[in-house]
Amino acid sequence: MAEQAEQPAAPSAAEAPSEAERAIAADIERTRAELGQTVEELAAKAHVGARARHAAADLQARLRHTTAQAAGQLKGRAAARGEQARAQLGQTGTVLPDQVRSTVRTTAAQARRHWPQLAAAAAVLLVAAVAVRKLRR
Repeated sequence: MAEQAEQPAAPSAAEAPSEAERAIAADIERTRAELGQTVEELAAKAHVGARARHAAADLQARLRHTTAQAAGQLKGRAAARGEQARAQLGQTGTVLPDQVRSTVRTTAAQARRHWPQLAAAAAVLLVAAVAVRKLRR
């Protein structure tokens, strides 16, 4: 007698998943995917060290930008004052002491006006650099 390989029987109409069962299975898969994503997001939020490093790097970049911007403004003003002094020297042949004092006072006053901003930016940059260094250890 020849052995016949058992063929899996085709699912009958009663065994085939119904539309409701397929919808439930799809909903379960969707829920699993959402749950996995939520767990990943929670794990990222719980990683305080990485969040702190990221925040420190953002702060450091903003401070560098602000400091560079302020320094550029001050350099521009100083260059303008220098050009003004050169122009006066060219006109009169010499710069009078009163004109020099006036120019120096004006430039010093502008530097004093912007000094708190530069000092604060430098202090925050220093604190951020120390924080980043401590986090890397």
